[in-house]
Amino acid sequence: MPLPKTLLSLGLCAALSAAHATESTSLIRLNQVGYPEDGEKIASVVGGGFETFRVIDLDTGESVLEGKLTSAVDWPLSGETLQQADFSKLDDAGHYRLLVDDLGLSHDFDVGGKERRDLLISTIRGFYLHRVSTALEPEYAGKFARPLGHPDMDVVVHKSAATEARPAGSTYAAPKGWYDAGDYNKYVVNSGITCYTMMLAYELYGDYLDEVPLNIPESGNTVPDLLDEIRWNLDWMLNMQEPESGAVYHKLTHLNFQGFVMPQEVTAKRYFVGKSTSAAYCFAATMARASVVYQDFDPAYAHQCLEAAQKAFAWANKREDVPFKNPSDVVTGEYGYSEGARDWAAAELAEVTGEALYRDVLAESSHDAYGKPSWADSRALVFWSQLVHEKDKAARKMVVSEADRLLQIAEDNPYGVPMLEEDFIWGSNGELANRGVTLLLAYKATGKDAYYHAAEQCLDYILGRNALGYSFLMGWGDLQVEHPHHRISSADGIDQPYPGWVVGGPNAIAADQEPAGGIYFGHLPANTYIDGKASYATNEVALNWNAPLVFLLSGLAAEEE
Repeated sequence: MPLPKTLLSLGLCAALSAAHATESTSLIRLNQVGYPEDGEKIASVVGGGFETFRVIDLDTGESVLEGKLTSAVDWPLSGETLQQADFSKLDDAGHYRLLVDDLGLSHDFDVGGKERRDLLISTIRGFYLHRVSTALEPEYAGKFARPLGHPDMDVVVHKSAATEARPAGSTYAAPKGWYDAGDYNKYVVNSGITCYTMMLAYELYGDYLDEVPLNIPESGNTVPDLLDEIRWNLDWMLNMQEPESGAVYHKLTHLNFQGFVMPQEVTAKRYFVGKSTSAAYCFAATMARASVVYQDFDPAYAHQCLEAAQKAFAWANKREDVPFKNPSDVVTGEYGYSEGARDWAAAELAEVTGEALYRDVLAESSHDAYGKPSWADSRALVFWSQLVHEKDKAARKMVVSEADRLLQIAEDNPYGVPMLEEDFIWGSNGELANRGVTLLLAYKATGKDAYYHAAEQCLDYILGRNALGYSFLMGWGDLQVEHPHHRISSADGIDQPYPGWVVGGPNAIAADQEPAGGIYFGHLPANTYIDGKASYATNEVALNWNAPLVFLLSGLAAEEE
């Protein structure tokens, strides 16, 4: 005989009281932040053998939805047996938890708030918190305020970058920019795809992003806050171009990685290191796009960006496109080669200028592979640009074909994301966020809801529906990253790490890449991860992982609202 509703409610309240007194189970994996009222809502439950689940309203203690768990499946990439709880019918705004009998209660989550907008603001503000060459004032940075570090007004030309006009040992200014990752260096190749991805988001979702306030020093002027933030880095990139030749310095770094101290405490010299075709082409593509995006706000600046782009392309196009290698006395990040960067730069300049030179470069390229969008692989960015800016049919076909491939992978993945064994690499969360970009582009091109929902699942994974049960976005979720490989968060004396940064995530070969990374939570591709500051191969942050998350959140928030 079923229990009377009153007794059932009392039983649930007792269960909730006990649950609030103890930790939630991390074996119910879901988005720990929140869902839109009419969106898909799916949790993955670890263990197998469970039959039903209930959704508990935390305000009333009442069960507001019940459902059956799916049949159990084994997932070899994490060694788990998993069932799915689909609670998409929950469409009332509120604060909830999932309850699975004999297992426990999930982490809290919200429905129907402005979570995606708040996440977007936090993620973009992460870039503000990474600004170089300026003090962060309490008015804008709150408790993360800090003094000016790395003014970069006297950067030394390294012998690898020396010319007759700018000999080794001479100094020039190259202030601004963002710290690249958990370290204090600045790299053109990685900055390029970062700025480009966020400018592309602005071109697609600008009407929405225009109204997203960031509370940065430039807020309130005539330029959208996102574009002001991106310009902080573009200004630095422009200073990385050698004016006499158009060449672009590959990076601005110390000779080696500095310790876990605050920026203002670092006194080692900083250098312009090397020049490379990859840096020049990534610079050219980024500046060509900036010349369009900033035209309505600052025509003179837009013209400057276009001239710089053309000079950089001209310099690189006369040279063999070879990987950059660190000089023997430099051990900072290499970012050696970006496959397809020449085509990407040509695509951007062709669209902006219409000149035959750039279209001829594209015509000469086979250009038949989508690749994996990242700093090391620019091939997909050609298709993104041609689809968004020229409505090119061939580009549309490539993007949609890749999105269809991702859908198929996601359908076979018990966490609902398009990730195979070989995708759990250094920066796998950035890899996933970029796949979310592809899915949103396919959705914009076709209107097919399946692409949009798959993009939502990518976000859910980052926020907790994954084989660790962690929210990988710092500052968000009940079980979140607390000890990133991030110098400022380790040195500032504040318990909370910088909010708004996504860490790299599971990396199947992390142990080979960081001998002193620590003891990982698991040893399989989807759970080789540790929340420890020594693990740069699983727990570091990076500009190029945050940028596609900004795009993903922009698209989902804009469509939701």
